[in-house]
Amino acid sequence: MEKNARPVPTRHKNHQIEDASRRKFDTLLPDCWVSRPKASDYGVDVEVELFEETGSATGLLFYVQLRGTDDRSRAQKTALSLEQLDYFYSLDLPTLLVRFCRPTGQIFCKWHFQIKPARDQLSQKSLSVSFSDGEAWADTTPSQIQIVLGNLRKLRKVEPHETIGLRIVAKTVNTSDRFMLESAIASLVSRHTMLVLEPVAATATIGLEVIAEADAFSFSYGVIGSLTIEVDYGDTDKLKSLASYGLCSALLQLGLTDHARILARGFLSDGLTTDAEHLAVMSVQSLSARVDEAVQLALLNGLQDPATFAYAQVTIFLLGLSRQETDVSRSLTKWFASALKMAEATGSLQDQAMIRYNRGNAALNTHAYRQALYDFNQARRLFPDYVEVFHFVEGLAGCLYLAKRYRLAACLYKRAIWLAPEITPALAEKLGEACLFAGLVEQARIAFAIAISDGELSARSMLNRLRLNVCEKLVLVYGPIIPRQPNLAAHILSCTTQSDEFYLEALKKLIREVDSLNEVANFNLAVEHSREGRYDDALTGFLICGFSVPHDDEAWCNAIKCSANMAADTMLRVMAAALESNGLHPYTLCRAQLVSEQHPMEWIEALDMIVRELQRPGHPSEEFLEYTRQIAPSDVPASSEKTHTKPNLASIVRSDS
Repeated sequence: MEKNARPVPTRHKNHQIEDASRRKFDTLLPDCWVSRPKASDYGVDVEVELFEETGSATGLLFYVQLRGTDDRSRAQKTALSLEQLDYFYSLDLPTLLVRFCRPTGQIFCKWHFQIKPARDQLSQKSLSVSFSDGEAWADTTPSQIQIVLGNLRKLRKVEPHETIGLRIVAKTVNTSDRFMLESAIASLVSRHTMLVLEPVAATATIGLEVIAEADAFSFSYGVIGSLTIEVDYGDTDKLKSLASYGLCSALLQLGLTDHARILARGFLSDGLTTDAEHLAVMSVQSLSARVDEAVQLALLNGLQDPATFAYAQVTIFLLGLSRQETDVSRSLTKWFASALKMAEATGSLQDQAMIRYNRGNAALNTHAYRQALYDFNQARRLFPDYVEVFHFVEGLAGCLYLAKRYRLAACLYKRAIWLAPEITPALAEKLGEACLFAGLVEQARIAFAIAISDGELSARSMLNRLRLNVCEKLVLVYGPIIPRQPNLAAHILSCTTQSDEFYLEALKKLIREVDSLNEVANFNLAVEHSREGRYDDALTGFLICGFSVPHDDEAWCNAIKCSANMAADTMLRVMAAALESNGLHPYTLCRAQLVSEQHPMEWIEALDMIVRELQRPGHPSEEFLEYTRQIAPSDVPASSEKTHTKPNLASIVRSDS
């Protein structure tokens, strides 16, 4: 090469494969379909919309994720993270996973709902997805795609009063066993007017096939959903219960929750049970809108045995409901009391401890902190080894934090860090919050430095950066430990009025000597600092209020307005922290005030753009990243740079706080 010759730019091999995959896929689509590329950070590569040959729209759309390879041995397999699969399930449109082998030109495809991880795969980060020969792209594939999309549309439009048809399809089953299955299905249909059997099934809103084989039968709705159940056709009673619970589970899988709930309520009124625990669990889950009935059905089927996986599944389900609804305590009490009674009968202290721990988590979800602490401590006494279990120690620490027992919470978070397989930013953040509200601001400073040390650009990271800045200022003014006597501070404030001549001086003394994080004192002093143009001090006060009461819209609104008078990166962090703490509410309030104060609309629209960017799912766009690089010089004091680059938790985890 000549000395002054410029190197020829090259493209990464992965980019070449991606482009080849896209070009090949587009050639396979009907001419009347429209393929639109999606942004790389969206999670899918292509959106396809179906049109008729006449040009009229069908309203049918689907997403595509393209997976290309140059490895012939992996032409029919690819790796998929469980996080990505969960993302596909969260989308409103179905996703087609497409595998393209560039050397052979072959394409295979599979819908995301056809990928079902086994129980032992749920703890993995990813799984291997295989494509069968029958999943190779063929001339009939586009028409099959249209059928699937049409069936999905039908599912979404089914009303609770509409009928579900059942059509029995005999495969490898003898005449006698087929008769037994037909009798069981007919008995089920006779008890529910929402079900119809062939030949009337053709008039139903949607139709399911009941596929009979030698030792199993399945409920199937094409490739969208299928549930297979092993069976002994000779056991008539068991066959009836399997058919009933199996159909309920299949309907729930298809998203027909109202129909599944009707069946499950029928099981309660009929006293119908099943030995198939996985079907019983799914039927219980269909009663999510009626927690008391869900517990009744679980107890009817004996799922409260703590030694079974079914108990764990039902308990996780009930704990999830307790996070959404507060009026579930009576039902949860009944569930845990029954499980505890069974554990006491077997004499298993470990099972009793587990149930106490589960009950403590349920109390925690319903904000019954005293009850939660009682159950956690009972669990620890029954099974002392719990103090060596990370998730238990972390859970107890979280309970103490929510009960505002911050010093104990900080001690337990330190122990959790010793027990944790790795120190994650989330765990360091929890320790930082507990230390901050315990008044241990130097220890909080170090913990927050750990929480942001991964360099991630996210709203959570920016919130922790602000917490770090505030801790540094508190250490500078008050030292490593600040006074925290909230009850005494509240009493003093109740005896003080704003009309007092020395009101502001009293607030300063209260912060200096009694409670440095008191929300009322910090807010009122911050207002005064803002009037004087001391925006840095005002921002610190408003941030303390926001940290203490995350849903304080007024505090976050004032923090945003203060930050607008400071460095660009400070304003960016404050807006991100406000969004992370309480969504759009603080900015909506701030924006309304800015408009009423007649600030330039160009500036307000620029703030709108920043808020939209911060709300984007996943990582911010490249343009936004470039913007943050341009304003990169941090307003954090230079003296703390070493702490930011290589923070060390050992000094506080080992300390006696």
